[in-house]
Amino acid sequence: MDAGRAAPPPTLTCDPPELRFVVPPGQVRCRRFTLRSSSPSALAFKVKTTSPQRYAVKPVTGVLPPFGAQAIEVTMDKVAGGVEEVDRFLVAAWRQDGGGEETQVKLRCGVECAAGARGVLLINPPELAFARTETPSAVGVVLTALEGRVAFKFQTADPERIAVKPATALLAAGESCAVQVVRCESARGAGEERGPTFAASALKVKVLEIADEDGESPDLAALWQLARTEKAYRNRLWEYRVPCQVEPEPEPEPELTAEQLSLEETAPEYMLGPITRAVMRDPVCTVAGNTYERAAITKWLEEHETDPLTNAQLSNKLLIPNNVLRSQICEWRAGSRTNFR
Repeated sequence: MDAGRAAPPPTLTCDPPELRFVVPPGQVRCRRFTLRSSSPSALAFKVKTTSPQRYAVKPVTGVLPPFGAQAIEVTMDKVAGGVEEVDRFLVAAWRQDGGGEETQVKLRCGVECAAGARGVLLINPPELAFARTETPSAVGVVLTALEGRVAFKFQTADPERIAVKPATALLAAGESCAVQVVRCESARGAGEERGPTFAASALKVKVLEIADEDGESPDLAALWQLARTEKAYRNRLWEYRVPCQVEPEPEPEPELTAEQLSLEETAPEYMLGPITRAVMRDPVCTVAGNTYERAAITKWLEEHETDPLTNAQLSNKLLIPNNVLRSQICEWRAGSRTNFR
């Protein structure tokens, strides 16, 4: 190497390059990453963060031996807010003997509340399953504000395949909002050949806690802009991930014997579809809260705007899977068939 040419900066990497803290509020969590050096010289390092009041780093400083590695532990203190997409860790390193130039590596860090976990918002159901059809299909999801006012906004990495209505809204404490998520026709094809999950992380819900100083009827567009630029607003931001998948091809129901058919007639009343009067296989709820067999209520809603049981006008035609009842029916069926084996 020429005497007048500066030595290239040493190579420094972080593994993993991003830390994600998935927590309900008020808990402490730790994450670790490994700092690796490919320099033939010993490197001194120092870790810095954009939010020192939120994160504790151990060790903050140290020395990496030639081609060495160091495990770094990051502890997130108790938080009231949610995701901090702009939080960064900066690791600076330089040769211990004073030669060469300083090198830096950045590490992303964020906090999220997983769908269905305790937080400022309840998502029901926490995972979405779309019917396997050749035409667009829709599922319903209900968002409920648990504590205080919040604004929510849906985001998707694949807008050509998933559409959401409404995509953003304001909720008072305890208020719920029914949201329609549509799997567009373009969702079928090459993507589904890779398996039933076509967008496992494509749907996110960002939730901003609304403070009194924001006013009674805040401008949502202005609030979301502030959440991107003002730290006070970013500290009130949560992020939920909602997995989406296409339902697998249904397995054919085994033929029931006369004895088993007779037993199904003794099923509890709550397992029977109000329209079909048969044990339900895919129970779903309307926004009125009543449960029906999916195929039967879907056919009904093609010609009606009302709930079959109450004849009350429905605000929308969203159908929400009743997963609890479905599990109970599956367990009851399994037990019933076992009795005849």
